[in-house]
Amino acid sequence: MDYLEKILTAFELHSPEEIRECFENGISPNQLVNGNPLIYSLINM
Repeated sequence: MDYLEKILTAFELHSPEEIRECFENGISPNQLVNGNPLIYSLINM
């Protein structure tokens, strides 16, 4: 499963359970997405 794609979808759906699952399965809060910090994806949703 692609957890990077899943967390972006979870951000859109405002799903804390799915966001937590992605972090538990290797996604780093410091990860870059398209050259930007992951938090930017959450803010832009």
